[in-house]
Amino acid sequence: MVFEVLTDANEPGTEGDLRHAGSEAPVFADTATLNRALAALRPAERETLFLADVEGYTAQEIADLTGHPRGTVLSLIHRTHRKLRDLLEQSREEIRRHE
Repeated sequence: MVFEVLTDANEPGTEGDLRHAGSEAPVFADTATLNRALAALRPAERETLFLADVEGYTAQEIADLTGHPRGTVLSLIHRTHRKLRDLLEQSREEIRRHE
């Protein structure tokens, strides 16, 4: 299984910009929507997402910290990105329906 880095360390970040494997299109969310989506994640999903995307740990480093196999960590990161993206898209659709 091959995973590629989705952002460049030199690329300026955008607040609320979430990218995941298989998609170059960013998903934008306001802080309240993002907080609700993050709250809907399981604690292990939030922890792994934080370690990978905020702290910048590699999958192997997260595996060492959590005691889970590297492959499990890679799967969890991928599934959590997809789940968070889906939650944000659902929120956006709900907002559109109420407009």
